Amino acid sequence: FQDYALFPHMNVAENVGFGLSLRKLSGSEQAKRTGEALDMVGLADKLGARVSELSGGQRQRVALARAIVCEPRVLLLDEPLSALDAHLREQMQVELKRLQSRLGTTFVMVTHDQTEALSISDRIVVMNKGRIEQIAPPATLYDRPATKFVASFIGTMNLLQSRFVGRDGDRLRFTAGTLPLEAISETSEAPAEGATRTIGVRPEDLLAMTEAAPGTAPARVNSVVFHGRTLRLHAELGQGAPVVIDAPRQAEGFQFSVGDVAHISLRRGANCPVLPG
Repeated sequence: FQDYALFPHMNVAENVGFGLSLRKLSGSEQAKRTGEALDMVGLADKLGARVSELSGGQRQRVALARAIVCEPRVLLLDEPLSALDAHLREQMQVELKRLQSRLGTTFVMVTHDQTEALSISDRIVVMNKGRIEQIAPPATLYDRPATKFVASFIGTMNLLQSRFVGRDGDRLRFTAGTLPLEAISETSEAPAEGATRTIGVRPEDLLAMTEAAPGTAPARVNSVVFHGRTLRLHAELGQGAPVVIDAPRQAEGFQFSVGDVAHISLRRGANCPVLPG
């Protein structure tokens, strides 16, 4: 349940200007700043509207205008989009990003929605049981997670137990069963030959083919999920390791079904992290 704590007996302008009235600002200054705040959230035409006349998204914008009108240095947003439908949530993500850029105010946003965090944030703090696992920009968290928890929490990540077989420059070569993998070395030292490491591989970094080819490994398809332009394959490598592959629907008839064998390989240039532990 989410409550925006708007005053039902006040109209939109009175709700937004409430904090300003407590600061004893002049009526003209209150009206000016209230109008500016509502203009920022796209509700300049709702000054005299009653709260009961507004949609859920409009009420949220009024609450946001009331928060920013007093020009705080830091604004805490505690799961502000959780009660919105998917389309409106996406609109508000864009709106919040635009508003923060315009105001220059620090927004601290609490969310359990990883997509929301990735799309809005400049920096993300990932916490696990009250402990900080990693602080980084979204792209860094996604491409170079520091721990298995971060790798699994941000997006979908295949965690493959792999054996080190050699090094080519800054590329470390591993095999997960019969699947050849490459990872970027973060240090000058390489593991001992034959050492086991956990390699993180994103579903979009795996290619699926219907026929075997050099550098591929067979994986039996257990389920197929339609994602519009892609098919998400949940499969199992020969040694029983589960693996998720995002396969593009490249052409008519390009399909996989449950029970099929997909021959998978690592996309050239994929930056797979070596994860600790």
